[in-house]
Amino acid sequence: MTIKWQDIRCVFVERYLINSVAVRAISGDKAYSLILKQFKLNEVLAYISKRVTDIKVDSRINVHP
Repeated sequence: MTIKWQDIRCVFVERYLINSVAVRAISGDKAYSLILKQFKLNEVLAYISKRVTDIKVDSRINVHP
């Protein structure tokens, strides 16, 4: 499934299981999730932040600049 960047209102990053995170993109009234290993999160957030301004990360997740 493909979602256009301009259709994404915000992105939420939440813990998922032990070493994984769920990246949820909100588009309209629907949420789309991507589950990935936490060690990939910084790379993914760098990519997403170039396209989406409203990103919320669960405070329990360590994100390195």
